[in-house]
Amino acid sequence: MLEMKKYNILVSLFSFTPIKGTKFENVKPPSLERYRKIQFAREIIEKYDVSKDDFGFIDGVLIKLPDLKISVEEAIKTSGCSYCTRPYYNEKPNKTLYNVPQKRKY
Repeated sequence: MLEMKKYNILVSLFSFTPIKGTKFENVKPPSLERYRKIQFAREIIEKYDVSKDDFGFIDGVLIKLPDLKISVEEAIKTSGCSYCTRPYYNEKPNKTLYNVPQKRKY
């Protein structure tokens, strides 16, 4: 995401969804907690001038975010096209949404 920002490329996130009949059908999707960290990292990268050294990783897993103010409400909304409804493909009924399909304020 940091590299993409250099080129003014907007990163859109969708959590991994195992699809029956593919070689990944038995791979588990990320936990909501892990996915939220990635969404928050994306929001921080979009809003602030940060580097990889500002984040903490263990074995490639994001464990620490910079202590910067972001809107959690905005961070969990679908990024990318304003009319995207794909998050419903990733979701399960009666579960917390990974991506909230609402238009972002900024």
